Amino acid sequence: TRLVGSEMCIRDRYMHGDTIRSYVLHDDSTHVMTAYPRVRFWRVDIQGLCDSLSFMERDSTLYMHRHPIVWNEARQIFGNVIYVHFNDSTVDWAKLPEFGFTAEHVGEEFYNQLSGKEMLATFVDGNMRRLDVSGNVEVVLLPEESDSTINKIVNSESSFLTADFSAGPMQVELSLIHISEPT
Repeated sequence: TRLVGSEMCIRDRYMHGDTIRSYVLHDDSTHVMTAYPRVRFWRVDIQGLCDSLSFMERDSTLYMHRHPIVWNEARQIFGNVIYVHFNDSTVDWAKLPEFGFTAEHVGEEFYNQLSGKEMLATFVDGNMRRLDVSGNVEVVLLPEESDSTINKIVNSESSFLTADFSAGPMQVELSLIHISEPT
């Protein structure tokens, strides 16, 4: 099936692309869906856009290429390539294997920011709960005080980082590993 200049809406999911194709691989009967260019999609738990994407039923993974951006709650993630895995039609994890950047809105004009060479975001019930970053990690955090004010900026660099999102905005439970120079 090939749709040109089309939109597709299935249950609570919406997708738009200039061309949307759906076909079955002959060797193992796997369903494949591709969309290109100028692709946009929307679900209750995740929204995104990219130049082209494909979805493989075999591994339940959405492959996003060329300037992909994904939104979940108040967080935005972008990179060179994004892979999003679904488990029973719910987002399970997202991987950015080449480069990743995430920003989280924490105030009127304030954003927590993380970037690194490789990112793996894990989701629970459709919400991002953990972010593992490896390689050239840079972080800018605006920690909230007990009275809900923001009066500091934390700027750090590391080789590895783990961020926990289980209690709302990015928690400063960051596992920064610093390898010092030999003396």
